[in-house]
Amino acid sequence: TAKCVDILTAGFAKFPTNNYILGDLISVYFETNEDPVKVLELVKSAQANDPNSAILVYVEGEALKSLGRLQDAIAAFHKAGEIDPNYIFAPFAEGSAYYDWAVEIQNQAQLEMDDAKYNALLEKMEAALNSAAAPFERAFEISQDQEIKVACAEYLKNIFFRQREKSEEGKAKYEKYNSFVENAGI
Repeated sequence: TAKCVDILTAGFAKFPTNNYILGDLISVYFETNEDPVKVLELVKSAQANDPNSAILVYVEGEALKSLGRLQDAIAAFHKAGEIDPNYIFAPFAEGSAYYDWAVEIQNQAQLEMDDAKYNALLEKMEAALNSAAAPFERAFEISQDQEIKVACAEYLKNIFFRQREKSEEGKAKYEKYNSFVENAGI
């Protein structure tokens, strides 16, 4: 892997506008999970050559997420989806980031002994889950891949499970996605 990074880095130094070399270099850094700051630098270099690439903005989001900059990552995923509304990974990653954030908040709430703080964390968790729903629904609608649709429906089923007793809309969406998962056959 180290040799691969060396070769790709040398290639990128010689051909700084070659997005194939840069893409491979970014992929190696992601696979090794070695240096998200370096990935972010490389992505910024690539974006100078191709500022309207949804894939590069998505990769920027992944790098930001790995650096713990969740809100910036969510914004990048959202922007990638705006650049290319059919790029399935953008809304899926946006929804996933919100969902992961909700799980983090839920874990914090489970440790909280103060009722007021616990309830505040639950409200924050609900807001994160609600924010996850729209991107997952967008990904579900545009996906042509059955496995991705099932993954989106699983997330959505879990999100709307909490809302099914609060509103008719929540109940209908829970039933829609639950039925999809049950009938998917995967």
